[in-house]
Amino acid sequence: MEFPQKDSKASLIKVNLYEFIGTFFLTLTVNVSQGKHFNIGFMYFMLILVAKDVSGAHFNPAISLAIYLFEGRWISNLKWLLSYNMMQYAGAFLGCYYSHYLVPNPEE
Repeated sequence: MEFPQKDSKASLIKVNLYEFIGTFFLTLTVNVSQGKHFNIGFMYFMLILVAKDVSGAHFNPAISLAIYLFEGRWISNLKWLLSYNMMQYAGAFLGCYYSHYLVPNPEE
């Protein structure tokens, strides 16, 4: 689960798109499933199968930071780390925002 080695702009866009979509669906599933652990685990499993060869399937800024620190290639992967984190935060925010409209509010 390391950062991809290709340094092209198209590769960076593709990897960021996978991280954004994966984080979006994972956050959406966690919020909508309301504690059904099978649904969360199955979604995480499916997302890893889809994105592991393209982006490494991090889906979490803490995992991306840990892999970045563990690899030891500090300067060459800094833009990858920052772009991963921005896309993961954006996907998580959009997943939370969208799940707000899918889950009924118990106070209403």
